[in-house]
Amino acid sequence: GFTVSTGGGVVLGFSFSGGTIPAGSGTLVVVDLEGTPTGLSGITVSDPAGVALGFHYDDGALATCDDETACNYGAEAECEYMGESECDCDGNIADCAGECGGSAEFDECGECGGDSSSCSDCAGVPNGDATEDDCGVCNGGNADMDECGICFGDGIADGACDCEGNVEDCAGECGGSAEFDECGECGGDGSACAGVTVDIPTATGWSWISINAETDDMSLDGMLASLGDAGIFIISQTGFADYYAGWGWFGTLNGIDATNMYMLNSSSEGAITFTGSPADPSTAIGLASGWNWIGYIPQNAMDIGTALGSINNGVFIKSQTGFADYYAGWGWFGTLNTLEPGIGLMLKMSGDDQLIYPASTASMDEDIEVQESLVRDFNAPDWDVNVADYEFTGSVNASVHIDGERVGNEADMLATFVDGELRGVTSGIYFPLTQKYTFMLMTYSNEEGEELSFKYYNAESGNTYDLDGALTFEDNMIVGNAIDSYVMTNEELDIGNPGAFALNAAYPNPFNPSTTVDYTVSQSGNVNVSVYDINGRMVEELVNEYRSTDEYTITWNASAQPSGVYFITMISGEFTSTQKVMLLK
Repeated sequence: GFTVSTGGGVVLGFSFSGGTIPAGSGTLVVVDLEGTPTGLSGITVSDPAGVALGFHYDDGALATCDDETACNYGAEAECEYMGESECDCDGNIADCAGECGGSAEFDECGECGGDSSSCSDCAGVPNGDATEDDCGVCNGGNADMDECGICFGDGIADGACDCEGNVEDCAGECGGSAEFDECGECGGDGSACAGVTVDIPTATGWSWISINAETDDMSLDGMLASLGDAGIFIISQTGFADYYAGWGWFGTLNGIDATNMYMLNSSSEGAITFTGSPADPSTAIGLASGWNWIGYIPQNAMDIGTALGSINNGVFIKSQTGFADYYAGWGWFGTLNTLEPGIGLMLKMSGDDQLIYPASTASMDEDIEVQESLVRDFNAPDWDVNVADYEFTGSVNASVHIDGERVGNEADMLATFVDGELRGVTSGIYFPLTQKYTFMLMTYSNEEGEELSFKYYNAESGNTYDLDGALTFEDNMIVGNAIDSYVMTNEELDIGNPGAFALNAAYPNPFNPSTTVDYTVSQSGNVNVSVYDINGRMVEELVNEYRSTDEYTITWNASAQPSGVYFITMISGEFTSTQKVMLLK
């Protein structure tokens, strides 16, 4: 450390050890004086070697700043000046707009006081590379432009083949003018089928027929001349006529129209044969709500969905040997899958409509062979029915349950009888919508009120079962459909004493917006009935509580759910049952 001593007018500070105080260490010494310090003199500050250092003593007399450019001009102090980048004596600097102390700055686009928008892309990113497409969509890539080059357009219209709205002609040329002629030939002149020979076989008894060709003489005597004296009686939906040997046909029905279906009764097998020209397939057939007897006009066979594609209110259709139901959202399904020239059809409608058959897609054969046989042949057991023996028809869509289990496949058979006489037989048909086999049975009779009994043949076991589903025959009866089928069983059902848990088929199904389900509880306990969507998520719990042994009914209102397939599941103890339903809005 330093030793400081004073004596008389001398102040001495020194270190016996030769220590030094580095520069910047702080105050070296403080001298307190009485009075003014003007009397100090001879002050020496030395380095470690004792060499005197430069030193200035301020005696308190301050100079005045006389530089007018100085910030402290006129002050008793040394002159002070602005810094190199400063614009005033307060230390402020000028902003990009030149305002001293201002806040303006350059944005990301290099613009003073800007908001970076002048160089932003369509996504708002400064100096970005996003651009608007031709439809004004940022980075859209013209995804909103249809194939016709129109932004947000609908593209080529349904049924059209180009942006101008043209359609393909029968030759596949877009905007072409080729059309099917009356022979069904694309671009033809009608000569290919001029003078075609029509040959429609008829059976002993009843034949359902329609005629899709025309001649100059469409009277009954002219059209049915090839039957000779075999013809007995013919009826349409609006008239009939009898045949009188040596005279001809006479009645309220005078002629044949290609749009109509006829029931012909004959005393022997024969054929309606004549030479004529094909009827116009574009002829419109007016349809009324209820039953309509219609003819098949096209010259070629067609899938039922294609043939009936122009109608919206179809419910049910049958020929003499098969039938089909219409399922909304699905289409036609049944034993009648193809419509052919020569067959007669009964079509049931839910409202008035108009049927126009589509144009043929192939040229017509010179000879029209229609309706190979009106007699259906079936394999074992030896169940054969001659449908021509009967005037009236009905349909039954059944599910068969043997010993409590639903059964059926393509080889199994269901038959109906009246007093032991076979009146109809069919095989199992797989219905994709329910993923189960159904039996679509045509029944035949000559009078209403007959009691129908049923037998089921199981091909795998070779067993034949008597079924309990007795019905009373009515002309044009329609019993059940492939979804809500008529249940037949080999066991007598005791409704008053439920013998087993059961979740019965929902009705209606498909439905909108409500469907009803009956279920049976054979042992008291908790019952849960819930609805799940196709992804397995529960959408509604219908029942979850204790139930006594009994039969119950619940209704599901699905008005809040979207259209689609749902599953109703019942669980009680170890019993679980699930069924599929379809909501169609």
